[in-house]
Order: sequence, then C-alpha cells, then structure tokens
Amino acid sequence: MSRNVKKTIGNIFTILKSYIPDGDTHRIADCKKRTLQKDSNAEQGFAFVEKSKIMPFSYGTAMLMLFIYGGQKYILMKSEYISSIRCRDLRYVTDIPLLQAAGIIAMSENMLNLRVGITPLTIIDKCLGIESDNQEMTVEFHFDDIANLFCPYDLIIIDDANFQLEFFEDLARLYAYIAIDNNVPHIDNRAAILSEMLLTNGSRSIAIPLINFMESNSLEFSFLQLYRCLEYLYIINDSIRISEKHNIDCSTAALIISENALRTWESDRLYNLLNCGVVALTNSVEHAYDDVIALDNPNVNKVKSVSETIYDIRCRIAHLRYNHNTINPELELRQWIGYMIEHICLLFINFDESINRICVDNNAWKALDKMIT
Repeated sequence: MSRNVKKTIGNIFTILKSYIPDGDTHRIADCKKRTLQKDSNAEQGFAFVEKSKIMPFSYGTAMLMLFIYGGQKYILMKSEYISSIRCRDLRYVTDIPLLQAAGIIAMSENMLNLRVGITPLTIIDKCLGIESDNQEMTVEFHFDDIANLFCPYDLIIIDDANFQLEFFEDLARLYAYIAIDNNVPHIDNRAAILSEMLLTNGSRSIAIPLINFMESNSLEFSFLQLYRCLEYLYIINDSIRISEKHNIDCSTAALIISENALRTWESDRLYNLLNCGVVALTNSVEHAYDDVIALDNPNVNKVKSVSETIYDIRCRIAHLRYNHNTINPELELRQWIGYMIEHICLLFINFDESINRICVDNNAWKALDKMIT
C-alpha cells in the first residue's frame, strides 16, 4: 500500500476543524491548502508515511498504533508510558524524521488526543485562523506548530528477540506488559511475576481480562477478571490430564473436550487446576490458606478449601447471591486478588508450552500479518 502524503497531512487539518464549534467557524481563515514545511530530512519521513503498514488499536482509554516499516515494528503511544518502558528495556526512536512521520499518521488517523489545555480558540489562533500570504493561497506550518496541539507521544522499537509480535493478541499482551508500572491498583508487590508471565506466549489468551483488571478500581470487577484467567485454563488442564492418561497429544485432547462437552462441575475444575502438581503453585495455595482462611484443622485439604473459597466468592459477586454483602472488600477480596495473581502467573508460566501448542494447532490466535494494512 502507498499512502498519499498530501492527503494524509490534509486530514490532520480536517480533524482540527472538527474541534471548532459552529459559532466559531467564521474565524477560520480562507485558504486553498494547509500543509507542513519540508526540511532537509523530509524525504526520509515522507517515505515512512507512504510505505509503512499501520494498525490502530486501543484498550480502554489508551490509543496506540502499530507500524511496520523496512521490516521493523514500532508502537506509537502517549509519552506518559515512557518511564515504564525504560524500566522494561524497550528502546524508543530518537530519529526525528521517523518520529515526525509516525506522528503525522497518528494525527491523521485521529489517534492522538489534543494536548491538555488546548481549546478551539487555541487551534484557531495557532493554526486555522492564520491567513495565506502568497498567491497560491496556501499556509505552511512547521511540524512542531501542529504537533504541539496534540498530546506528546513516543515511538517504540519492538524487537522480536525481546517481545514477539506475531499475533493480534500480542498487541494486548504488550500493552498489559507496559501498563503494569502505571500505578495499577490491587497489584501490590506482584508486578515482577506479572511481568514474567506476560513474556510467555500463552498469556496472549488472557491479555484482555488482565487489562480490564489493571484499569479497574473495583475490587469485585477485578476479582472476576482474574477468575476469567483461571477459567481459561480449565480446558488446558483437562487436556493435559487426558493426554497423559490416554497417550494422545494435548491439541487432540482439547478438541475432544470441546466437541463432546466433556466437562465436570466448575468447582471441581478449579480444584483440579489448583491441584495440578506444580510445586510453586501448591506452596502459594497453601500460603493463601494459612494467611486468609487459617482454620485450626490439621486434617483439612488446603487446596480444596482455597478452591471452594475462590469459587464461592466468584458466585457471590457474579450472581449477587450467597450472602454477597458479607464480603469485606478491604480485606478478603484484596487478599484473594493478590493470591490469584500469583496462582495465574505460576500456572501460565508452567503451562506455556502446552497453551502455545494447543492455540496454534487450533488457530485460536489471529495472525498479525494478515490484519495489518
């Protein structure tokens, strides 16, 4: 695809006009064309505008863009994320022509909000109200004159060796990976293990509920999003158990389970998942029992007690029953959310190879190269 540079730049001014209320449109100067001045490095930037493949995407209030140019992948995002990116060893572009070119496309695609404090009258004063001083009736602006009307952004280099972007679901995984440092509520001291888990391929499948969890201030909603992550693993865990029992591969076992609805009670599936034999998970589950439930019963099955408690809380929240108002949001839910993060991370790290194989074999993820234009 070849993108028309003049049309792309012209669309920026069309978007700026959309911010002007009807009562102020008479303040817009009459001219044939508004454009950006070319500098000595303009050709490199314009080549990026013409030839790069793009995919806008958003999660919650965050708007981002994926670029592929010259075999390299880039992500454009607001500058407010740059501190967390530095912590995560992702590199950002300092080449001015590429930065400007990506900004031109993002502004043209309406993927950058106006900078805080920019009003319609500011847009008129700095841009749309400026009259032409030449016979061609054109007005040229420096890039910064226009870019300063929009929120600051950065262009991040994505290296497949550090973070693979192969499937559409990887975009959500990348955003979740970046967002961990951005004052996410309820994570407490679990950011490190979440980061490790989001580097696994299997975490593609739960990136969206994790983003929902990270962006919510509601303990109840956060709990349910984490439960969705555990729920996703039910069929994976069942597939692994059946494949080992009957000596068949996991992908075939998953297909058999799905097509024949070979399911047990949900509460039993949760118990089977937490009791899958991962030593670190067992230790975490037992720690959760000792910390939160702490019944003085030497014969108790701690894994069973924890699984029943998590499932009971899920039912109380999701169905508004089972004495929902007895949940203490400042104690019980917050503690369980912390331990569920641990359980999920340990499970996905342990099951990563199986999850990846099952999802790839069953085309569960969408190939990115078939979606970007």
